[in-house]
Amino acid sequence: MASPPAEPESPDLITDKAPPIDPSKPPNDPEPPSITGASYSLLVLQTYLSKTNTHINRINKYLPFPSPLFSQYHQHLLTLPTQPHRLLSTTRNLDLTLSTLCYTSSFLSALLRPSPSSRLLASKHPSRLSISLGPFSSLLSETRTVLRLFGLLGIYPSIYTSFLSPCLSRLSATNNAPSSTSSSTTDQPAKTEDPILTTLARLQILAGFAFQILENIAFLGDKGIIRGIRPETRGKMWLWCCRAWGVGVALDLGRLAREWVLRGGEEDPPFSEKEEDEAEGNEGKEGQRGKGREREEARKEFLERWTRQVVVSACYAPMTVHYSLEGGLMSEKLVSLCGLVASAVSLREAWSGTEEGDQEV
Repeated sequence: MASPPAEPESPDLITDKAPPIDPSKPPNDPEPPSITGASYSLLVLQTYLSKTNTHINRINKYLPFPSPLFSQYHQHLLTLPTQPHRLLSTTRNLDLTLSTLCYTSSFLSALLRPSPSSRLLASKHPSRLSISLGPFSSLLSETRTVLRLFGLLGIYPSIYTSFLSPCLSRLSATNNAPSSTSSSTTDQPAKTEDPILTTLARLQILAGFAFQILENIAFLGDKGIIRGIRPETRGKMWLWCCRAWGVGVALDLGRLAREWVLRGGEEDPPFSEKEEDEAEGNEGKEGQRGKGREREEARKEFLERWTRQVVVSACYAPMTVHYSLEGGLMSEKLVSLCGLVASAVSLREAWSGTEEGDQEV
């Protein structure tokens, strides 16, 4: 007698045999996303600095005296890798970085190049570093010009705010003249602005607009993108472009002079002890002390910002005169030095802004 056929196994019973689970080993973590290139290097550097920070804190804990070196600077090691990224994330800071490198290489190239007036160095050939730094400076200058091709897009909001918006508000005010009670109240803050500063700002915007238009046309004409412009015309456009830059720098110096006059007239005298004695109660004294400290901090910040801007504009002023003349006015070494100082001061301010951003985070 034949045996009955074997029944097929139930699908619930057909399972792949998994390897036994070892309770002593933790479960496998999901694979991390792939990190390559600069991101991996930045991650490794941040990990190394965090470990260094831990060791420094441990050492500082057992020191018999407070160490200002450890307490001040070991925190900056953690934020140092992210500061270049924050610095180069905006077009203005990128231009400042390229400008500093450009004028540094140009100054070193002019410094290392033998002067023909010197008898001792006239027979010597220029060094290889001097020969390499010259084309590198020209390349950085051309890169900055390419980045400024889109500068009109950044000038348009200023043009709209300073010229178009007031015209549109006046037109809307004249059209709604019978019921213009609300518009008169909204125009009151604009009356508190200094008219001289407003005029200087508008003229500076026009100078920047003229500079950008002339530079773009001259540069694109030199590259053969815009045809039909003679070389003599392009040369004159470069001169007038630099003259527009000089007008902008002169207006900026006028703005700084006007801000100094206004700040000197509106600034309160320093907080004295006599005012503290005249205050009623401890709360009044603390409030006046707080106001005095705020005045001193505001005065200090104004002086620092004003001094930086004066140094930058004072360095740019002779450069604009030099480039506005056909034969020039100064030597390449002096021009590069002025540009280096102006760019370095502006770059230092931008770098300190990235430090404040890291501290806030």
